[in-house]
Amino acid sequence: MPSVHVALRDLVTEHGERVLADGHELVAALEQVPAEVATTEQRQALVDAVHLGAFERMIELLQGGAESQAALETAADELVQQRGGDVATAEWALASLAYSVDLTRDDEVPAWTPASPVTPRPALAKEEPAPAQEPEPVHEEVHEDAPLPLSADPVRRPRRRSGCLPILLVILLFAAIVGWFARGAVSDVKDLFAGADDYPGPGSGKVTVVIDPGQSISSMGDELEELDVVASADAFVDAAGSNPAAQGIQAATYTMMLKMKASDAVAYLANPANAGAGDTVTVPEGARVRDIVATIVDKTDFTKRQLTRLLANPASIGLPAEAGGNPEGYLYPATYEITKSTTPKSLLSQMVAKTAAAEKDLGIAAAARKLGLTPHEVITVASILEYEANRGPDYPKVARVIYNRLDDGMRLQLDSTVSYVSKRKGDVWTTAEERASDSLYNTYQHEGLPPGPIGSPGQETIEAALHPANGPWLYFVPDYENSTTVFSTTLAEHNVAVDRLREYCRTHDEC
Repeated sequence: MPSVHVALRDLVTEHGERVLADGHELVAALEQVPAEVATTEQRQALVDAVHLGAFERMIELLQGGAESQAALETAADELVQQRGGDVATAEWALASLAYSVDLTRDDEVPAWTPASPVTPRPALAKEEPAPAQEPEPVHEEVHEDAPLPLSADPVRRPRRRSGCLPILLVILLFAAIVGWFARGAVSDVKDLFAGADDYPGPGSGKVTVVIDPGQSISSMGDELEELDVVASADAFVDAAGSNPAAQGIQAATYTMMLKMKASDAVAYLANPANAGAGDTVTVPEGARVRDIVATIVDKTDFTKRQLTRLLANPASIGLPAEAGGNPEGYLYPATYEITKSTTPKSLLSQMVAKTAAAEKDLGIAAAARKLGLTPHEVITVASILEYEANRGPDYPKVARVIYNRLDDGMRLQLDSTVSYVSKRKGDVWTTAEERASDSLYNTYQHEGLPPGPIGSPGQETIEAALHPANGPWLYFVPDYENSTTVFSTTLAEHNVAVDRLREYCRTHDEC
């Protein structure tokens, strides 16, 4: 017999984590247990316990009242009255659920044995009142079209004797119930089979919703609930089941309101006219991920959360292994068309694919090998060129300075890499405090190239990184007065150029 941890893991693996918070799925899981593991009567006993109208009584047992035989008998009587069967089976199921509350144990959980023999008692007549109070008809509040109704028929067939239910079922069911308590959801357990939560509508605000090809109604409901378009996925699924047009929902991007009534959300998605129209998003050379995300959010109805979640999952957008999970430098600068079928995932994937295509067209792999570099290192150098040089003709010269310093074992000491860490817009000057940072991107403190790109390089800078100019230069500094770059071989020459730049910047704002 597996431990409770193993049993719970198996349940989640087979049915998904949602089973712990969805009574209908829990019931479905129990009903699918093979006959060789548990008889029909045994499975039905625990299913009935989940459906128990007097669920508050069972909660009391789970919270420490299992010693009270009177409380157990009362709950069992109510279970039999509502669901049929015999009292002994009902008492066994309820008491089993109330046993083994310590989920920290790693040893095998023994089967429950009652303190004294439990003898069957006649089921209460349906016209007689329950011993404690009339049970609350929670099950009557469930939608009639719910995927797993609480009662299949008003009349149930008689039960045979229960036998001994394998403890695995007890562990699984009890672990799920305790999972609800661990979430502080006692009230949710009481209302488990009440009507699905729904907003009254009509809603307000706006959010972008992406429906993927082949996406199921259930998956749509989960996404809409997460985005707060609908109050619950169950309400959306119920509404879709009542609207035949829901089967025609198209894969597209939709602009929807927040807090919509579920039936309105279904009707909106089912209307082809609501599939989003397109526009364009332009990513400039040198743009950084944070700026690209801001641009997409500004130009589309996609949310920052949707984009950042995709960027945090490199495989979802096709990021190559060489990127090391960091999309910086791999979202290619270009203009992208946003159509009604464009999704956050397809847009980011297109940017990554365009980078891969550019690398292939430029022969980056072979050219990088000749330089003793990897393609990732070439992209890193190219991204630095976007920030360190003022104009295209200077790109190959700056690339040569970088390679010369690397060959001589000199630190690169590039302010652009320091500004990348501090997230300052200005890349010409940095402070002493910024240059003292221990970030691996700080090329004043660390030798070699930074661990990755500092922006998205375009074709021109990639070509310059692959084909640097010939020259002995070890230093460079921008010359804003003449819109060029001053290259030097010695430190003395470089210091003169730096002093000239400082003097210019004192009276001009472009530095």
